[in-house]
Amino acid sequence: MNAKDCQEISKHFKESTDNLLKIFRETLYSFELREIYWKNRCDKETENKIVFENSLEVLAAQNLKFEEEKEETEEDVFYDFPQVSEELGPEDKILIKNIPGYPSVWRTEIPFKSSDVPPLSLWGVLKKAIGKDLTKLPVPVNFCEPISMLQRLCEDMEYAELLDKASDCHNPLLRIQYIAAFAVSSYSSTDNRTTKPFNPLLGETYEFVNVHKGFKYISEQVMHHPPVSACYCESDNYIFWGEVNVITKFWGKSLELVPTGVTHLLLKKTKEHFSWKKVKTCVNNIIIGKVWIDHYGELTVTNHKNKETCTVKFIPTGWRSKNAKKIEGVVQKKNGNIAYVLTGYWHQYLKSKAADGGAEILLWAKNPLPNNSEDFYHFTRFTFELNRFEKEMEPFLILTDSRRRPDQRAMEMGKLDLANDCKSNLEHNQRNRRKKQGGDDKKSRWFYKDIEEDTGEVQWIYVGGYWESRENQEWTDVCRIFDSEKE
Repeated sequence: MNAKDCQEISKHFKESTDNLLKIFRETLYSFELREIYWKNRCDKETENKIVFENSLEVLAAQNLKFEEEKEETEEDVFYDFPQVSEELGPEDKILIKNIPGYPSVWRTEIPFKSSDVPPLSLWGVLKKAIGKDLTKLPVPVNFCEPISMLQRLCEDMEYAELLDKASDCHNPLLRIQYIAAFAVSSYSSTDNRTTKPFNPLLGETYEFVNVHKGFKYISEQVMHHPPVSACYCESDNYIFWGEVNVITKFWGKSLELVPTGVTHLLLKKTKEHFSWKKVKTCVNNIIIGKVWIDHYGELTVTNHKNKETCTVKFIPTGWRSKNAKKIEGVVQKKNGNIAYVLTGYWHQYLKSKAADGGAEILLWAKNPLPNNSEDFYHFTRFTFELNRFEKEMEPFLILTDSRRRPDQRAMEMGKLDLANDCKSNLEHNQRNRRKKQGGDDKKSRWFYKDIEEDTGEVQWIYVGGYWESRENQEWTDVCRIFDSEKE
């Protein structure tokens, strides 16, 4: 065998070895992919198992509560649908007497399905906004839901019956827990809600009267840059007020929402003032993958009268979905000692147990979603009603109410091209009005800014007079902000 033959054999051997190594690498890669696939399947099944177990636990707790309360009268049961109108009418609630225009039966859907909205490239809209405040970014209505931020804030009142329970509770340590449960409950409606509300125009208002829950609510967009929304809600048992300025930033893969402002509650019977701040929100996978929402941070409810606190921690979801949507908290006495321990999930329920043992108490559980919720932006029954605008309401509604927005109204009816045109014109006209005012925000019509004594922070105080003006149909100092023709 000569040198040439040895070289040829060596060449063939090297090629065979390379091919064999290539096959080994491909096989190994295939095994790695399968490992990742089955790992993800196992993680998903584990997550589903946790959700199923939690659901069973909630159902068991609700069933136990039902068995304990089945001897009570119907007046002690809280509903969230038209059936209540038979037992609870305007004559039962002093503050909501003589407020006409609201239908007695709630609607169960909106005219146009979210599943019929044509998809657009979110990356095409957001790529120019990395690291910037998204409140200054014009967004097509395809990424919106047919309610405004003022109406989204009103969703905080969906479980207002918890405040009535707090008002009737004699134990201050239990009372603060119902208020904390109310604060937590406002996040339950955000589960799977991945569209954004319309940004309110400066001076835009929103009113809502809920006969079934016995409250009347008024809000206004009091500032434009930064955007600040103020609200005031009152019932026979409480006064609820606050303001929200959501700072929004896009970081490439996620959208961060950082709310500022303080929420306040005054219980009329006990003269107790409570306050708390909202936690951060993150919208994940907004470019690739399934979009999902996470809330994280600490929400501390403070009783400024006796200095007791209830702190609820929203635990961030881990990379393996560990602690997904989980919350935990403690109730502390004035001396700092822990009296109660709280556990739950912000999209499902909140339970309480005394620190020294005892039976668990179900403070709050989420109402079942309508069967068609997924087809309509994952709205709750409460949310379905927020943008409703019937003929009987027309004579009483102020010109600046969110229900009168032509872009939002067109979107609810499925007229997306008209909605985008109207939205562009409204924003253009608002810029022109601000230029005429020298770039300054005009004075708010229904609120004024002040410093709150207990917290030492800014608050927007309701000046009063809205419901009286509504009753007399005498609106003064009201700007026609919804003229959709371009100026």
